[in-house]
Amino acid sequence: MHPVTATSDHYLQTIAWNTFSVQVPKGWTPVTIFKDYLLFEENGSPNAAMRWIRIDNPPGPDNILKNLSKSKKFALHGTWELPQSLKDTLPELDLAGFIWSENRFQGQGILAVHRLKGWIVLLQIYDPSLLESPLPASLLGSIDFSGQDSPTDYALFDISLQVPPLYTLHRYSFFPGKFELEFLHKHCRLCFYRFKPAAVLLQHQTLHDWGQQMAGALPHLPGIQGERQEWESRQQGVKKYFSLMQGKPTHQWLEITHYPEKNCLLGLRYQGRLQPRSFLDEIRLTFRPR
Repeated sequence: MHPVTATSDHYLQTIAWNTFSVQVPKGWTPVTIFKDYLLFEENGSPNAAMRWIRIDNPPGPDNILKNLSKSKKFALHGTWELPQSLKDTLPELDLAGFIWSENRFQGQGILAVHRLKGWIVLLQIYDPSLLESPLPASLLGSIDFSGQDSPTDYALFDISLQVPPLYTLHRYSFFPGKFELEFLHKHCRLCFYRFKPAAVLLQHQTLHDWGQQMAGALPHLPGIQGERQEWESRQQGVKKYFSLMQGKPTHQWLEITHYPEKNCLLGLRYQGRLQPRSFLDEIRLTFRPR
C-alpha cells in the first residue's frame, strides 16, 4: 500500500456510491457492494469496510453501540480507547472505538457520528497496521454525502455519473464486460451502462449497428454520427393519451457513446414521462469514464 498521509491527494481516489462518498487509496478496490456498505481490498486482502446511514438528530455513539450489540450483521466484543490525536484531528465528529468479528475476520473499528450533518458511519478495519497510520483520520475526514434535493454522485471502478434528485437506486450489477445501474422515480426509469472491450464489440459492426440491437424498435435520430448515437420516441397528442391509458412510457430515449481512448461504450436509457432535452443533456454530460 502507498504511504498515504492525510494530505497525499496524489495517492487517493474518490469513491461515491448511493449518496456516500469517501477518499481511499488508489490501490483499494470495492469488492463487496451493498446499498449501504462497501468492502475494500488491495492485492486480494481486505483493508477496510464502511457502513453508513443518514438520519436527522443521530444518537450518541454509546447508544448506537448498544443497539449494534444486537445486530445480526456482525458481533461486537467491546470497545477500545481511540487515540486523542484522532479525536483532535476530527473535532466535528463524535467518535468511539469498537471491537468486531464477522465471518472469519475480526478487528477494530471506529464509529463516527456527525450530528450537524446527520450521518453515522461504521469503519471496520481489517488490516491492523492501518490503525498506526494517518489513514483512518483521512478516511473519516473525507466523508461526504450528496443527493436529497441535489443530484447524487456516483464514482467507482472506471465510471462516474450524477443521478437527478428523487431518483433512487433500484438495481445494479458489475461484471467485467458490463456494468448496469438502474434508478427509479415514480413511473420513470433511468439506466446507466458500461460495456468493454469496445474494440472487440465493434470489431465487425458500426456503433450504430451495435446500438440498434439495444434500441429495438426505437427510431434512430437523424444527423447523429460518429462516436455518439441516439434513439428516441416521444408520444404526443392521441398517441400520448393511449400510452398513458396502457401504462406505457410516453418518452423513451437511448444513447450509446464510444470512448476509444478508454476502450469502452457508455449507454444511457430513459423511459417515463416526457422530459425536456435539457434533462437528458444534463445526465449525459455527467456520465463519463474515468
